[in-house]
Amino acid sequence: MRELLLCKLEQLRAQMVAGGGVADDDLKSRSQRIYDAYHGLDGNGHGTAINDDIQHAPIRPRG
Repeated sequence: MRELLLCKLEQLRAQMVAGGGVADDDLKSRSQRIYDAYHGLDGNGHGTAINDDIQHAPIRPRG
């Protein structure tokens, strides 16, 4: 399960990068929820770095 959650975090970061390195509130929220579950299963390190990248990305303006 932890590996699947890590894969999803990687997919979200790839989506963010493909979108010009910005993330909307929904992507940030989904990333945080997935990370919380990942961390609850004793995941850390790589997953933490991925979630940090997403959380610190500029926020895409609503349009």
